[in-house]
Amino acid sequence: MKKGRWGSFTDMLFLLFAAGSIVGCVTANLLSGELLKQIGYFDSIYQWGQSMGMEERGQLWRYTLKRRFGEIGVGALVGMTPLAKWAFYGLSAIFGFNSGLIISTFTLESGWMGLFLFLRSVLPQWIFYGLSWIILAVGGENGLEKIKIRVWLFLIFVIIIGTFMETFLNF
Repeated sequence: MKKGRWGSFTDMLFLLFAAGSIVGCVTANLLSGELLKQIGYFDSIYQWGQSMGMEERGQLWRYTLKRRFGEIGVGALVGMTPLAKWAFYGLSAIFGFNSGLIISTFTLESGWMGLFLFLRSVLPQWIFYGLSWIILAVGGENGLEKIKIRVWLFLIFVIIIGTFMETFLNF
C-alpha cells in the first residue's frame, strides 16, 4: 500500500470513520428531543420483526439481498472510476457519521442498554458488510478491474451470508 502524507489509504479510511463517528455523536447530542424520537423508530422494527413468519422473512431476505447487491454494485462501479479513492474516503466518513448518530440515539433513549441495542442492530451482518466494503475500498485504490473473479465470487458469498444474518438472525 502506498503511504501518503497522512498515512496509508486504510489508515485514512479508519481516521475518517472515527472522525465521522465523533461528528455523528456530537450531532445527535445537539439535536432536539423530538427529532431523536423520530429517529428512534428502531424499537417498532424489532417488535414487528419478532412476529414475522418464515414466508415474510423470506420476502424480507429477497428485498434485503436486492438492496445490498445494488449498494455493492454502485460501490463497485464507483471503485472503477478515477475518483474511487476520494469516494471511499467520503463513504467511510458517512458510515462513521451514521454509526455515531445511531449509537448516540440509542444511548440517549435507553442509557447504557442503548449500546447493546446498537450492537444487536448491526451485528453480525455488518461484519460481513464491512468486509465487503473494505474489499471494494482496497480494490478501488488499486483498480477494481484488476480484481480476480474468485474475489468477486467471495464478495457475492459474503453479501449473501450478511443478508441472511440480517434477516434471519438479527430479528
